[in-house]
This record gives sequence, structure tokens and C-alpha cells, in this order.
Amino acid sequence: MKRDAPGPRASPHDGIGVVVTDPVPGTPTAATEATGSTEGRTRPAGVRGRAGSLLLSAHGLTMVIGAVFIGLFIGLTPPGYGLDEQAHVYRTYQLSQGVLFPSFDSVSRTYVAKVPRSLYDLEQQGWFDSNTVPREVLFFHRRDVPDRDAYRRLEGLPLDAGDPQATDVTQTLPNFPVVYLPAAGAIALVRAFGADTGTVALAAKIGAALMYLAMAFVAVWFARRLRLRWLVFVAALLPAALFQASVISADTFCNGAALILMSVVLTMLIERAPVGRATLVGLVAASVGVMLSKPTYAVLVLLVLLLPVDVFGSRRTAMWFKIGLLAGAAVLVGLTLFIASKGTVAVSTQRPDLAATINAVEQLKGLLVNPIHGVTMVGTTVLTYGESWVQGVVGLFGYNTIAVPYPFVVVTVLTLAAAAFYAERLRRGPAWSVLVAGLLVGLAIIVLMYLTFNPVGAESAAGVQGRYFVPCVVAVGAGAAGVLPIRVAMRRATARVFFPVAVTTTLIVSAVTWWVALT
Repeated sequence: MKRDAPGPRASPHDGIGVVVTDPVPGTPTAATEATGSTEGRTRPAGVRGRAGSLLLSAHGLTMVIGAVFIGLFIGLTPPGYGLDEQAHVYRTYQLSQGVLFPSFDSVSRTYVAKVPRSLYDLEQQGWFDSNTVPREVLFFHRRDVPDRDAYRRLEGLPLDAGDPQATDVTQTLPNFPVVYLPAAGAIALVRAFGADTGTVALAAKIGAALMYLAMAFVAVWFARRLRLRWLVFVAALLPAALFQASVISADTFCNGAALILMSVVLTMLIERAPVGRATLVGLVAASVGVMLSKPTYAVLVLLVLLLPVDVFGSRRTAMWFKIGLLAGAAVLVGLTLFIASKGTVAVSTQRPDLAATINAVEQLKGLLVNPIHGVTMVGTTVLTYGESWVQGVVGLFGYNTIAVPYPFVVVTVLTLAAAAFYAERLRRGPAWSVLVAGLLVGLAIIVLMYLTFNPVGAESAAGVQGRYFVPCVVAVGAGAAGVLPIRVAMRRATARVFFPVAVTTTLIVSAVTWWVALT
């Protein structure tokens, strides 16, 4: 049968530009193009040549650039300056002692962890300083760390486990222990050598950073044969993602797991070729990781249903794989939601002035009885907070007090768009599904925060932060690029320079901005 001729296609060898196309639904455009699956297959001879090729590849650059800037953020940022870092550090320390979940305190009706007083004091020093900054003052007129010597004194104290401090970690309850394991392992390692308080705090950060770098490397590496890798590359190196990887937070694991999941799923959708058992195991691991990190991102796991039979080798294998994965997903999400429901009391400490007016059950009833209010609530929330979300996706540091300068926010958004429209186009049906999945995650975040963090009947959902949307970036970008009839044409050599330079430029500006604000 003769296939209809596709509309005008942007040649990757015509320089750089934007071309409007008329794609043929159901026609793969990716793996067969010269700049797609054939790229990167030749290897230079010799160990030195292979090492150089690795470092200059997209996944190699992910490791190098990521390590440099996460290291800078770790060096610049005092303990306790990450958003809600205190509770995550205390939970991580507890896990390093073999305690999987915090204990319930019937008096305060919160979940608590016991940590050495010196570690508690160090983190609280960071909380106090980072929350008493003059937010209205421009960053270059600020000095957000008023006394570095105070941190040096606290960091030099011995870690005395015999002097514990019970502290509230209720807000971390929805997070499974797996998200803290690398940081907890690093703490356990240095504690075995008698590390002081500062070394313990630093080791936890390094453990979390190494975890994210490894996950980002795997995500970009899996798409190495495709132009899609540049979209994953840019998303992995967002200043917001690297800053989160430099502090202790559940977001670090969540961002990495979502990157791997989307890279694997999109690569399979584009190449439509049989994969081995190891790849399927990796897909399952990434799916489980996403589900265990935060239940709102479980929607992304449903994209596995889009994978064609060709990927699995047989219809029977495809059917049982999808059934098994989705059944397991239902169980894990149910378990996660059950545990998370226990932590809704966290609002009593996070918003004590409004805690009496917040009731998730009544809020949900209100949305079901009056769905029009639900629609207007979502619209009002987007209009009210949308601009700050864009900044948050790109980079907000500290307690959301320092943002990447807005011109470079625009540069980053345009770089993401260029990477998305330069990547191989998904078929029309899967593209819509991927786009809707990414948007549904955003909607789920808004609704969840509305139910658990806002008074009954509130006009909008306060508390939604831009960093929550980082795991959706690849899905929304790839989905939108598959739906809209626009492509970015770029030489392969140009792409290898453009994306790393654009990403590195914004990261340099971000690090300098943060350094100036702190000092």
C-alpha cells in the first residue's frame, strides 16, 4: 500500500530554525532519521578516545555539569536552607539508625523522630536565618547568611546520640523510606568513623546528590540514540532540580525516577523495537520509584499502556506485563495514600491559624456537589500562582526567596521548548496521551493541595509550588511537540553545542545569584 507523502519536513542539516509541518498521523518520524537512532553509534578506538566520547556525550555532560553545579550549591548552601529540609534531615537520620517510619505521639498527635541535639540545633539555625531574610529586598542588597561562624561552631560539635531531641516530621510521612536511602546510607557510613555534626549533614547531601546524578545519567543514556536525549538533558539540569539535589528532600528521588520513567517510555514509543529483559526490569523499577515517591505522579505510570506489542516481542508478554505492572501500581498507590492520610495532621503545625478550617472530606464533598466551583478554583489558582510556578520549575532557592533572574527563566523555557520540538515526534495518539498525563499530574497536585492545605470553600489552592511540576516537564514537552505541527531544525553539531551552553549559562547565573544573595 502506498503511504501518503508527509508534509514539508525540517532537515537537520539546514542549520537552525523553526518549520511548520503537516505530520501524517501514525507515521513514525524518529528512529529512521539520520539524526536520530544512528547517532552516536561509532566509537573512537582506544581507552582515551572512548573516555573522551563519553564525557562529550549528552549523558556524560549530564554527569559533569550536574556534579559541578550540585557541588557549588552544596558548598554555598548552609544546612537547613533547603525548603522544609529540617524534617527531611531528621527523617533521614532516623532511617540511618534502622527506623523506617516515625513514631506517633499521642499527646501532640504528630509523628516524631529523635535526633541528636547538635544536629537539631544546626538545622534550626538554618531554618531561622533563611526564614528571617528581607524578602522584599533585591538579592544583590541582601546577606542571607548573617554569621557563617555560627554554622562552623555548630558543625564542629560532636554528634551525641545520647542527647536526643524529639521533633515533628509528620510532613515526611507520605514518603517511603526508599527516597532517603542514599542519604541515610551516607550518614550511617560516616557515623561509623565518628564524624562530627557538620560531616554528618554534608555526607547526607553528598549521598542524595550522587543518587540524583546516577538517575539523571541513566535517563539521558537510555535516550542516547535519539534527539529526545536533549529534552531529558535540559530537564535533568534545571537549576531547580540541581538545587533540590544539593539539599535533603524527597523531591530529589522523585525527580530522578520520573526522568528515567519518561525517558524509557518515550524511547520505546519512538523506536518501537523489541527490548531485553533488563530494560523491562528497569521500566518496572522506575515505575515503582515514581509510585513510592509521591502518589500524585502515579498518573505517569499509566503511559506504560501506550507501549506497542513490538516492544515486548509478543502480544501475550505485553498483556501480562501491563496487567502485572498496573495491578502492582494500584496496590502501591493505595498503600501510599493510606500512609499519606495519616500525615494530614501536619497542617496543624504548618498552618496552625487555619488548621481548624481545613477538612479534606468536607472539601471533597464541596467539589463533588459543586463541580463548577472546582473548575473556577483551578482557573483562579493558575492565574494567581502561574508565574511563580514557572519560576519555581526553573529555579527558586532557599525558602523560595531567591529566584533565577527572569531573563534567564525565559531562556530556560525557550531551551526546553527547542529541545522538545527538536526531538523525534511522537505519533498523534500517544502524543495526546503523554500531554494529558503530564497535565493531569499538575491538576492532581492542585486538587490534593486544595483538599489538605486550604480552608473549606477557599477560592484557590494556596501552597502549590513550581518545583512540584519538575517531574512533568518531559511529558508536557514531548506531548506538546507531538501535537503541534512545529519542528525545530538544527544540525547535530549545533545541538551538541547549543543545549549544553544554554543550560550551563543559566546554571552559572543561578549559582552567582545565590552566592551574591547569601554573602
